[in-house]
Formats: sequence, structure tokens, C-alpha cells
Amino acid sequence: PSFQVEECGCLGSCGKGPNIAVRSPARDSDKLYPDVFKPSTAAAIVEIEFGVEVPEALVTAQKCVMKAERFLTQDKVQDAADMYEQGAALDQPSASLHLQCEEGLRATRERLGRR
Repeated sequence: PSFQVEECGCLGSCGKGPNIAVRSPARDSDKLYPDVFKPSTAAAIVEIEFGVEVPEALVTAQKCVMKAERFLTQDKVQDAADMYEQGAALDQPSASLHLQCEEGLRATRERLGRR
């Protein structure tokens, strides 16, 4: 199956959290999935709507990035570095996500004063 992922503005239910809108030629209207905070939920939507299985390593790596970013907002730099390192160590199919983990790890190590 072929599909495209695009970023968009507010879909009218932003107060319910991140949204995924699925536009399909098979339907007359968009299907809206509100409150999609978890990478595993987004992966399930992709599988249901398009029949494409998202590799578990990709979901896990995205969770690591999200946890690391949350730790950084709490000034828990070592915990953030650990999460980025865990994400970077995964055998994942996404080069951009791996790079995000590597860059996060480098930045947190610099904040900790080590390389």
C-alpha cells in the first residue's frame, strides 16, 4: 500500500492531544484519531488503516526519544543521556530516528561534561 505522511495545523480537536487524520479515497470523509500520544498507538493506526506493520524497534526508539526529551525538561540530563543511548543502540530501520538519538546523546554528554 502507498500512503503519505504530512504535517498539518490544528484539526479542531487539539485540546485532546496530538491527532492523526486519515484521508482515504475509499471513504467520503477523513477519519480522525484524537489523543495519539503514544508511538505504539500511532503504529497501530498505520497497521489498521494501511495494513503496514511498523517495526517494534522503531516504536521503541521513538519512545526512548520522547522519554529523553521529558527528562531534559526535568533537568535529568543523565537519565536523558541513558534514554538516547538506549534508542541509538537499537537495530532500527529509520536513519533519521537513529541520528536524532545520536545527536541527543552527544548533546547530553556535552551538558554532563564528558564525550
